[in-house]
Amino acid sequence: MMNQALDQVEISGEKLFCDALGVTTLSGKRYFTVASLIGRRSAMDYALPSIHKGDAIRYEKNLFFSIGPQRYMGKKGTLSDGILKTLIIPNQHLQIHNEEQDKKDEKDAENKMLSDIKTVFWYGEQDNTEDLLWNTLRQSPVPVLDTWKKPIIQILRDVSAIDELCAQNGAKASGQERIIPIDFVIGNTQWGGFSLHVSDDDMASAVQFLLRSKRIAA
Repeated sequence: MMNQALDQVEISGEKLFCDALGVTTLSGKRYFTVASLIGRRSAMDYALPSIHKGDAIRYEKNLFFSIGPQRYMGKKGTLSDGILKTLIIPNQHLQIHNEEQDKKDEKDAENKMLSDIKTVFWYGEQDNTEDLLWNTLRQSPVPVLDTWKKPIIQILRDVSAIDELCAQNGAKASGQERIIPIDFVIGNTQWGGFSLHVSDDDMASAVQFLLRSKRIAA
């Protein structure tokens, strides 16, 4: 696939233009985590409910999956002459509670994996992307100090290391990358970002190890 600044995508049969489409690969499947859509109000009114239901985005011959129903939020704006632009991103703070779905999720590792995803993205040059990562990571209930930023991020980037630390603490190791670059298949080079698949157990295991090894101090 060529990286384009503007191209056409399809959502449930409805075609719209897109000037940014960021995708994240997890367990061999590609999920859309950022989508900037442009289209007439009628097209947008059809496409957005489809995304809300969990429909995929098709680009060329590629199908990019949803991270789940009701998992996205849209920020709308008007360009001109009835043309709308909507930025679609994961709703980081939304928690869906449904008894039947919760029972299903207990047996569905994919749903659990996707429910933990947080997204950090930007447009334009960034001098320090680690600060953007840290602003999201430090929202964990695990207490952290800003001076711990670099060693914690370093461990979280090492899949085998954080998996081993989780196992030592009796926590389940995901076996997945925790900090995953977003691949912008549509969008100019000003777009960048990461998908974060970092659990509270990951943060706790990293902090405990760094404290024990005296690489950080409280």
